[in-house]
Amino acid sequence: MNKRSLQVQQIQRQKLQEVGLKLSQCRELRELSLGEAAIKTHIPERLLAAIELGDLMKLPEPVYIQSFIRQYGNALGLNGVQLASEFPIDPEIAPKRSFKFRIPGLKLQPVHLYGVYMLLIGGAVYSLSQVTAKSVSQSPVSPEALQGFKASLPNPLNAPGPQLKKSGLGPNAVASAPKQVLSPDKAVTVGLKMTDESWVRVVVDGKEAFEGVMNSGQQQTWAGKSRVTVIAGNAGGVVAEYKGQAKALGAPGSVQEVSFPPDERYALAGQ
Repeated sequence: MNKRSLQVQQIQRQKLQEVGLKLSQCRELRELSLGEAAIKTHIPERLLAAIELGDLMKLPEPVYIQSFIRQYGNALGLNGVQLASEFPIDPEIAPKRSFKFRIPGLKLQPVHLYGVYMLLIGGAVYSLSQVTAKSVSQSPVSPEALQGFKASLPNPLNAPGPQLKKSGLGPNAVASAPKQVLSPDKAVTVGLKMTDESWVRVVVDGKEAFEGVMNSGQQQTWAGKSRVTVIAGNAGGVVAEYKGQAKALGAPGSVQEVSFPPDERYALAGQ
């Protein structure tokens, strides 16, 4: 990690601690536990705790941290957009001022610079002439030694060239991507196709199967016996395919949690 990256990370950690303190105080004033806040925001409890503590190492990319702050702030009745803007994704770092050493009263004119330039050229020419004189004064190589040196050199016509290994693949051969084989006893199968970058967490039958950032164009399928739950930091960039139907998990930039098959309790609550 270079010096600038360390400075950026330090600024982000400081700002996250300030924002996290505001969120923590607001949550406690509303007498909400972290678990209740996690249910309300659809953000895992451990991520909310990391935001409140300002722990960057336990959080995904800064763009998703900003999305979580906005979602968390709105859920607590705060201005989520303004609160999220306090956490910088790419903060600007003021360049250091360069100090120049100056001697009072000394002003270099073009004629002075020309004189220095001529002195440097003269010194270089003198050094080169000394080296040339020494090399000329050395004793010449004898013809016998030169002939022996030539005889020791390999014949380039007889020297074996590098051998190219033949590959079993033709010029137009393309490596086939591994295909995921689903077990026949898996009753719930969910495929995700990314139309935009997003942080994604997948829970299969109550166990975490994946957590990380998926890029645009990526596709992945998960299968379980009873339930597959998907949590996305940018729901608009995640398209889920279930039982032949494909649909985005939500609006762009929003955090959504969707279970397959759909939970009837949430379905009744939304009616």
